[in-house]
Amino acid sequence: MIFSSNHKIIVYIGVIVLSIGLLLGPAPAAHAGFWDWVNGVKEIPSEVDELKSKYTQIEESFKKSREQYETVSNQLMQENEQLRVQNEALTSRLQMLEEQELRQKERMNWIIRGIIIAASAIVLLFIMTRVTRVLFWRRHR
Repeated sequence: MIFSSNHKIIVYIGVIVLSIGLLLGPAPAAHAGFWDWVNGVKEIPSEVDELKSKYTQIEESFKKSREQYETVSNQLMQENEQLRVQNEALTSRLQMLEEQELRQKERMNWIIRGIIIAASAIVLLFIMTRVTRVLFWRRHR
């Protein structure tokens, strides 16, 4: 297609009017969003640095908490071991005292039986002596 020179001039005038309209007209909202996005991209390194510093702080806090946990855990394990040893000592002492009490009760029962037997023998001897005297007295009378 061959354009005539009139058509070319009309096209050139249309392009110029359109360009002037775009330059002088109101800026579309997309341009403002674009500049906000550009500013946001500029702020990303500072946000990344801030996130890195927060991460290192959290990591250090975690390490400190872990060290404290390990320290407390070790202390509790040592205390537990000491209490276990102490518990074993007290248990053996309690068994020894219970055995000693049992022996003492047995000894006391043996002594009481001995006293009862001795008292019974003395009473029996006294009764036998009286009965024998009465019998001898009646025979000799």
